[in-house]
Amino acid sequence: MYSSYTDAYDLGFDGLVDSGTFLVDSTSAATLAVGDFVALTGAKTCGFGSANGTILGRVEAVENYSNDSDDGKVATVKRRCSFEDVALSATTTYRPTAYGDLIAVDGAGKIQKLQALAVDTTNSAVTLTRANCFAIEVDTTNAVATIWLD
Repeated sequence: MYSSYTDAYDLGFDGLVDSGTFLVDSTSAATLAVGDFVALTGAKTCGFGSANGTILGRVEAVENYSNDSDDGKVATVKRRCSFEDVALSATTTYRPTAYGDLIAVDGAGKIQKLQALAVDTTNSAVTLTRANCFAIEVDTTNAVATIWLD
């Protein structure tokens, strides 16, 4: 597929720390589009991830890795800023409702409110999710939000 991870990763967006170029995982490649929110799904690789996952950023560009479409895709992902008019998850139960709500990916390119994490009391195991994004403003009527991603 790719000649090396380094080849794709070095396509950084003007060397800015708030953007980077990542390989796109094979499960997301067919439908990933500009404006989608993605998670880190592997080494130097992004994709839709799964619901309640930590946000990597918003896709600013997506294109074929080479002239041969079988080689896969790369995406430039923007992070460390605020985003306006971000579409909320289609699942209304998981939508953020107020400023300050912690935000996660919904696994389909949109955002959702970070859900409470289950604790395995049998094995005394706690799973933690990094929260790096929160709502600044939520418009529940139009199902959009302004968010801050760090």
